[in-house]
Amino acid sequence: MLESLKKQTYLPYEVIVVDDFSSDKTAEIAKSYGVKVLKNTEPPEEWTGKTPF
Repeated sequence: MLESLKKQTYLPYEVIVVDDFSSDKTAEIAKSYGVKVLKNTEPPEEWTGKTPF
């Protein structure tokens, strides 16, 4: 997705990626594209994960 944004002729004003403690290097990959990365807060103790869309 970030690669396709980079290739657009009309560039977005700002791209924000939220890192919610992913184990897949989300923050590092996003930073390599020069986008703004926000770190989410720690999930609560009873957190069971994200629900599917």
